[in-house]
Amino acid sequence: MPDVDVRDRQVVLVDDMISTGRTLAEAARTLTKAGAARVDVAATHALFSEDAGRALQAAGVRRIWTTDSVRHATNAIRLAGPLAHALRARR
Repeated sequence: MPDVDVRDRQVVLVDDMISTGRTLAEAARTLTKAGAARVDVAATHALFSEDAGRALQAAGVRRIWTTDSVRHATNAIRLAGPLAHALRARR
């Protein structure tokens, strides 16, 4: 982990995808031990293996936000608008 003081801070981990959740879970545990008040996760692709959600929850992750690129209960960020805008801009 970088040398950053996270004591009493709300931290959001950002990743490209959640598959097993192990890397994010380890980071969340490390941040919690360092005194983070809260750890949440934002990711692009919600691939989620069978126990990924449980692993993240057990590590103390409070909320998970993902894009709707892969349908999942954690989808909170819609991609259609930004993708359409980017495609129109390339014309």
